Amino acid sequence: MCQAHNRCGSCRAPARLRRRRYCWHLCCLNYGWWAIARKETPEHIIGFGGIAPLNYLTQRRINLGYRLAVEAWGQRYATELGRDALALAFDALSLPEVFGLVRPDHAASIRVLEKLGMQRFGLLDDVPGQAPSLVLRVCHPTTAPT
Repeated sequence: MCQAHNRCGSCRAPARLRRRRYCWHLCCLNYGWWAIARKETPEHIIGFGGIAPLNYLTQRRINLGYRLAVEAWGQRYATELGRDALALAFDALSLPEVFGLVRPDHAASIRVLEKLGMQRFGLLDDVPGQAPSLVLRVCHPTTAPT
């Protein structure tokens, strides 16, 4: 049953490590992944997302990411989460830039990131045998490149 919901196979060990990493980000860096729920049913988690460091394109980058249950697709949760995460990144943390990594066939996610002001920055060959992922970036308004 566990493997049907987790492509990695075993749930417990990777989930524990991931939870520790998420808690460390929130406690020590003041940012990380948030749970996403509807206001009407806060006990029912429909996804997660936020900003967190990732290593790609030869360096560590602050990445905006999210995963939503299929039932939540198309209801603007990704856009709302993205706006809140970018407000945290730029207003509270004064980060100079935030990146987004998206598969080229995920048109809805590409639209969300572009709606948030992200522009195409590069490609990342991260999935063997597949087209490279798109890397998008948005800069802090006061540090935007000219």
